[in-house]
This record gives sequence, structure tokens and C-alpha cells, in this order.
Amino acid sequence: MIESLLRKHLISLKGYKCARDEADCADAIYLDANENCYDHLGGGKNRYPDPKAVRLREEISSYFSVPFENIAVSNGSDEMIDMLIRLFCTPGEDKVMIFSPTYGEYKVFSLFNAVDVVDIPLKPDFSLDVERAKERIKMGDVKIVFITNPNNPTGMLFPKDDILEIADANPGITVIDEAYAEFAASYGSLWNQRKDNRRIVILKTMSKFFSLASSRVGFMFADEEIVDVYLRLKAPYNVSLSDQEDAIRVLSDPSSTERDKDMIIKERERLIAKLEKLSFVISVFPSEANFVLVKVKDAYNLYSKLLEKGIIVRNRSKDYMLENTIRITIGKKEEMDRLMEVLDEEEKSALS
Repeated sequence: MIESLLRKHLISLKGYKCARDEADCADAIYLDANENCYDHLGGGKNRYPDPKAVRLREEISSYFSVPFENIAVSNGSDEMIDMLIRLFCTPGEDKVMIFSPTYGEYKVFSLFNAVDVVDIPLKPDFSLDVERAKERIKMGDVKIVFITNPNNPTGMLFPKDDILEIADANPGITVIDEAYAEFAASYGSLWNQRKDNRRIVILKTMSKFFSLASSRVGFMFADEEIVDVYLRLKAPYNVSLSDQEDAIRVLSDPSSTERDKDMIIKERERLIAKLEKLSFVISVFPSEANFVLVKVKDAYNLYSKLLEKGIIVRNRSKDYMLENTIRITIGKKEEMDRLMEVLDEEEKSALS
């Protein structure tokens, strides 16, 4: 079934195969990959990393209670986005569907791979336009649908029923990017609610909740057929040994990430309360992520004032539906204290 969705020339493509994939002994002598036999830095850095990231996938399986065979690891979730487009979308024939405003790389990777994008804008309340999406899917040329939940840059959660309704109407692949899902108060992964829809792919990342942005590790939960195809055709050593080990260490200590989550949510709610009191703020959007989107009277002015004080935020005013909006990532308490001091200074200036 999944094979029928692949680009035709990939069905029989074998991909790169490592000789050590067939080794099954802990003390093997590796003379297969032309590595330097001397480990100058220690820690096995003279060796290529495990191409299938078995230990990391086992740790992910344990942490999320997802079967090992349904997990694949990538060099950041961006690599997975790019690979899924290349695996399933034929340039000039298939299309990718997105819902603006959303994560920009879906469009970038699609166009980079010569795949046209169908954009179904969110409704004015930033909800999914389910009926319009379903009608467009009926045209038959949409191969992948990307939905971010919670959404970036709005921070809002889409109802699971809306996502599943679109996924069930889509005969192609539906990718649900859960990069920020662990920050949501009552969000369980849609992986456990996909029922018999084998075309749903869940994207995850170690960059956000797990605090490993510099260690480029992303992963997906997907049907075993999709995982097998990805493992067969991806770059052979795409996730470094140190990045795999970093991810394993973080996943094996859930108490620290849960503690960080509690502090981030506390600071998020404190920031929202502050923003809602400021005269130059028009609206603060609900957030289930580690950032807050706020609409102000003059985003360019506020952005510049913050930058002058050494505070870097994201001006999203050029994005569809986001005129005069700024996205603020939640920082440590002392960082948020400084931000609020500058916001208070701006408030005094606005009222003077």
C-alpha cells in the first residue's frame, strides 16, 4: 500500500548498504569503511556512527511507548521533511499542502525539490479550514499534507478531530509535526489515535522540549513500510555519534525535562499576563508551546527597541495574517525579567 505512494523509480532502488549492518558481534574488527584506526579524541569518534541509530531508537521507543520498528531518526526534523517530500512527491506532478501561517520549511523544501505547494490559509481565528482542505484534496494531486500541532508561529492547538478528518480524506501522506507537543498541557500524540490510517506520519524533534537544538536529532513515528524505505534510502551516517549519545542521555532522564517544562510554562503564563496589560498590545494569542505570539500597534518599532536593548525576538509581520505580530520565545526567569523591564519602559514611553 505505501509502496504505491512512492515515486516510481524509488521502488526498486536499493540505496547505500553498510557492510557492518551484517555484523552481529560486540568485539568486531572494523576494516570495511576506510576509517582512521586511531581514536585521537577518544570516545570512538574515529568511527562512523550507527547508520540505523539502534540504541537511540530503542530509547525513543521506551520513552514514547512506540514500537521500535515504527521509529526512524534523522539529522534534525528538517532532514525528515526534505526526505519525505523526495520519497513521495514527483516534481511537476504531485503537490504538498500546507496551512499558512505555518512553519516555513515545508514550503522551502517543497519548492527546492520542484514540488508545487497548495496553501489553504487558516481561518481568521487560526483554525484549520477543514472543508476547504478536503475539497482541494479531491482534485487528486496532493501527495503530502503538513500540519504543525501546536502550530508555529501561532502556538495554538488544532482539535485532533479536525486533523484526523483531513488525514482520513487524504489518500496520500499526512505529516503531523509535533515539535512543540510536549509543552502542551493535555496533548497526547496523534500516533495513538491514528487507528488504521497507515499514511499518518508523526514528526518529533530533540531541539525544543528536549533542549538539544545544537545536537541535530529529529525522528518520526510511521508505518513500518515508511520507516523501511527511509532507512534504505537516507544518507548512511546522517546522525553523528555524539548527537545520538546526547539524545540518549536526555531521554533517559525525563525528570529534568519535566522540571524545565514546568518553569517554561510558568514563565509563559507570566509573560502573557504582562502583555495583556500593555497599552500598545492589541492581542495575545493562546499558546501551548514555548513561545507567545502577540499583536502590537507597531511591531517594527517594538522589535527595534528590544534589539537596541540586546533582546532578540522574531518579527512575523511579513507572514500571511500576521501583520504587526511578534513571536517571543520563553526564556529563563532572569531573561524574562529583563524583557518585562524593557516592555515597561516602552509602556511609559507610549503613555507619555
